[in-house]
Amino acid sequence: MSTTATEQGTGRRVATENVATAHLLVSSAFLALGGLLTVLSMASVSFLSLSGPLSYGRLRPMTMLVVMLGWLVPAFAGAAYYLLPRLTGAPLFQPRLASLGLVGTSGLTLLGVLWLFLGLGDGIEPFALPWYLDVLILGVVSIPAAVTFGTIRNRTEVSVVASLWVVLAAVIWLPGLALVSALPSLAAIGRQLQAVVFSSGFATLWVTAMGFAIAYYVAVKQTDNPLANRQVAKAGFWSLAIAGAFLGPVQVAFGPTPDWLDSISAVLSLALPVAAIATAAAVATTIDKDRTDAGTVSSTHLTLPT
Repeated sequence: MSTTATEQGTGRRVATENVATAHLLVSSAFLALGGLLTVLSMASVSFLSLSGPLSYGRLRPMTMLVVMLGWLVPAFAGAAYYLLPRLTGAPLFQPRLASLGLVGTSGLTLLGVLWLFLGLGDGIEPFALPWYLDVLILGVVSIPAAVTFGTIRNRTEVSVVASLWVVLAAVIWLPGLALVSALPSLAAIGRQLQAVVFSSGFATLWVTAMGFAIAYYVAVKQTDNPLANRQVAKAGFWSLAIAGAFLGPVQVAFGPTPDWLDSISAVLSLALPVAAIATAAAVATTIDKDRTDAGTVSSTHLTLPT
């Protein structure tokens, strides 16, 4: 009986590792494609003066789509799937669903590139895809949230570490941003706010947040210390949440947006440096504590010369 349970646990662990690895491998391929499209889009403006399907107006959204949806979403989703079993003590919920999300994300990225290449986009930043593809993207980027909630529901670890807060928040923020981007039939200023909120929110509430989660995990894992300054880490988390929501509207301040939105966004976006400093302080203190303890242990073994 115990042998069967051990084999099942090993199988679930291997499935989780395979899912995370597949996400990282696929995202690496899209990173290479994104780099190629970036070079081509720069060349189309500076040197080649390309037109038609390879014009800058089409290459730019192609590049944004490949880099953001093809590379950064699977890369950090894979990181989340790697971290979740280690943070919760539970096997990853529905690895097949996670794999389906990877297939859907990759397929929509390639389909979106084809749509843009054929000139079928709607011109709205950042992806310039028609609304029906935006709805499909919303569906696939919601899958990490479903997998995360299912895994946390079965957790055996009693304590909730900082990495888990941030992963949970990031997988909620991502489909929230996609929902904002998918809202149809907005006026001109509404479309502009859609673009800046999604782009800035993606950089802060998905990329930066998952970076914070990985940093917390690595600092604790490599030092075998609990995270130092837990309250500081919480301050960094909430500062990131506030800044990420308002950093986008700041980019169109003093434009046609309401004055109250400009003022509120300018003030609350100042929380972003607080988030960076607080997170760096929590991680650095954890590592420094390990170095201090190591120095103390080493000093007890010193032998003075006679």
